[in-house]
Formats: sequence, structure tokens, C-alpha cells
Amino acid sequence: MSIFSKVLLVLQWLTTIALFIIATYALAVWNGYRSVYEDARKKVEKLKIDEEVATNGDKLKKIPNIVEARELLARAVAHRGRAWYQCRKGNVDANGTMSVVVGVPRPSEIDDKDVLYVFEATPAEQAALDAPLDAAEIAKGVGNPPAAYLGEFRVTLVDAQNHSVSLEPTAPLSAAEIARLNATNASLVLHEKMPQDSHEAMAGLTQAQLDVLVPMPAEGAAGLVDEKSVKGLTAESHSRYLRHGGAPEADDPDDRVIVTVTILKDAAQLDNDDAQLIENELRLDRQMLVKDAEVRLPKAAAEALVGRQIAAEKKREYVRPLRDYLLLFRELNREIPELKNAVAALAFDLETAAKALAQSEKYEMARIQEKERLTAERDRMAKERQVVTEYAAELDQKVKDFAADNQRLLDENRKLAAQLAKAQAEALKRHRAATSKAGDAAPEKQ
Repeated sequence: MSIFSKVLLVLQWLTTIALFIIATYALAVWNGYRSVYEDARKKVEKLKIDEEVATNGDKLKKIPNIVEARELLARAVAHRGRAWYQCRKGNVDANGTMSVVVGVPRPSEIDDKDVLYVFEATPAEQAALDAPLDAAEIAKGVGNPPAAYLGEFRVTLVDAQNHSVSLEPTAPLSAAEIARLNATNASLVLHEKMPQDSHEAMAGLTQAQLDVLVPMPAEGAAGLVDEKSVKGLTAESHSRYLRHGGAPEADDPDDRVIVTVTILKDAAQLDNDDAQLIENELRLDRQMLVKDAEVRLPKAAAEALVGRQIAAEKKREYVRPLRDYLLLFRELNREIPELKNAVAALAFDLETAAKALAQSEKYEMARIQEKERLTAERDRMAKERQVVTEYAAELDQKVKDFAADNQRLLDENRKLAAQLAKAQAEALKRHRAATSKAGDAAPEKQ
């Protein structure tokens, strides 16, 4: 074999190796593109499915379509009203009037004389605004941390150029509320409407979340007249949130119990008595009666339908009462002046009672001293009386002794008088006898 043939053979061998390497690389690149293609295809298919779900919804998973979602959003916004986030507080005067720089959205479209409800954003809420949480966390309530309510304010000035407004309280603020306004450094949240309580928004709360939302008063909290009662009311409030949706207790009021029933008869199958019961007494819509449908009804209505065998009971659950926060806060603001007047009146009464107590204590001291003086006088008179009593007893004894001696002397005098009379009679008798004898002797001598 010539050298040229050998060189040609080596070049052919090297070319084969190079082609093998290139083919291997091309296969690897093709596999990579194929993998990317498959991932992209799967993403496209998923996007198509998501688009289909977004467009038409998913009845099984209870996912609304675009139209339904827009309606729900419109209802939520209409129910909630407008809101402005990441607002910054400016100066606060002695009456609680303050300037606020509006954050988002801009322009704010806030008008003069608008009434706004101001909340203090918590650090967790501020973090949620800076880095929005995903849908799963928001659904758990993590993205909706509690905010502190600062009060109801009226817009007195709008500075559209600087995105700021001036707010004044609609009701006088207490010194503590004004101090809190001055002390807060957190961003503010302005609401066009007072956020309303709802079972859905507060569902699934844990004890830890309730401890933040409705905290227990601290031990020995200042200003609490009855700390035990306040803690009891707080624990009762926690219990209502935790029990919501669970089994009711025996002593729960009827209006706090909702019963889920399965309808056994269609509206067309009802007789006149059942129809009158539903429409006139229970005031229910007959069209809701669809056989095999599940309906949630108040306890009394559900028991009436079950008793008429129109429905069959499935389960009972406790429903916590909803609160009207705007009414509660306005009622509190209305009561604050009355409470202040009551406190002032009680303070005056307390001062008057303290003066009366001091006067009565002085009077009591004088009476005590007088009592001590009279007691000493009584003891002295008692001693004197004892002496007089003893002397009177001694005199009585002497009188008795004198009377006895007198009686004895009288008896002796009577005896002596009798003896004297007897002696005188005998002496007279002897004298007469002697005289008689002397008369008889004289004639004889003559």
C-alpha cells in the first residue's frame, strides 16, 4: 500500500470520527429542541385549558368564567367601595386634623367633603402590598392581616398636584386617639366605605389569628373596671369565630342555627296547605323547591319543612352573628361624650363624698371623744353610785338596828311602866292600908 493510500485511509478514518461526533452533537441538539418543544407544547396545551376555563369556567371545580368573575369583582368593589393604599400621614394638629399623601391609585379622585375611614396598616399588610402573596396564601387569610382602625374623617382640602388631602375627624377624638395618630409611623389605608363583616371573609380563622385580630387584654390592663368580664367577653367572641360552620350547641339561639335540607318535593307537588305554609308563614319562595336540591334554611323554616315531609334534614351548623362596625363605632363616638360627662359627674360626686367623709370622720372623732368623756363620767358616777349605794345600805342597816333598839327600849319601857304602875298601885294600897290603920287607932286613944 502506498503512502498516499495510507494517508487517504487516515483522512477517511478521521472524517468518519468527525462525522460521528457531529452526528452525536446534532442528535443531542435535536433531543434538546425536542424537549423544549414538548415543554412548550404542554404549556400551550395548559394555557389553552386555562383559557377555556377562564372563558367558560369549570362547574365541577366551581371556577367562574370571565363574565361571572367580572360580576363577582364588580359586586365586591361595589360592596367595598374605593380604597387607597400606601398613604403617608403628615402633620396632626391638636384636634386630630391631619394631612395625608395618597399612595395608590393615582390620581386618587378623592373629592372635597368625602367621608373616609382611615386604617393603620400593619407590618404584615405593608409587606403584602410590597410583595403580593399568591392566591393560596391569600385564600388562607395570610394576605389579609388585621389593620387598626383610626377613625372616621371628612376631606376638607384636596391637593391634586401633590396627591395629598387634608382630613378632619367627623367626631371629636379623645386625647388617647390623637396621641395614637401622632405616634403611628405605618402607612395608612383609606376606605370609601367601612369594611363590612362577612362570614366568607372571616371563615377558617385559627386561634393564633384571633389572638391578633381580637387580642386578650393584658394582665392588669389599665382602665379596665372588670378585667375578668372583659376577658370572658373576648373569649366568647373567639369562640363564635371558631365555632362558625361547626355543629351547634344545645343552648344556641334558633337564629344562630342554619340547617341544610334536601328537598323531597317540587313546587308543583305541594298542596294548598303546604303552599300557604311556605309563602305566608315561612315567607319562602316556592321556586326554590326543586326535588333533590340542597337548601340552607333557618332552623324554624327547616324544621317546618321536615315536619311536613317536604324536605329531609342533612346537617346543622352554627352561624356567628355579623357586626355592623360603622354603627358600632358611631355609637361608641356618640357614647364617649356621655361617658366623659358621667366620669366628670362621678368625679364630682367622689370629691363631694370625700369631703363629706372627711367631715363625717371629724364629726365621728368628736363623737368618739365625747363618748370617751361621757364614758369616764359614767364610770365616775357609777363609782359614786356604788359608794352611795353602799352608804345607803349601811344607813338602812343602821335604821334597822335603830328600829330594833327602839322597839327593844319601847318594850323595856312598857315593862318598866307596868312594873312602875304595879309598884305605885302596891304603894298606894299600902299607903291606904296604913292610913286606914292610923285612923282606926286614933279613937281608941281618945
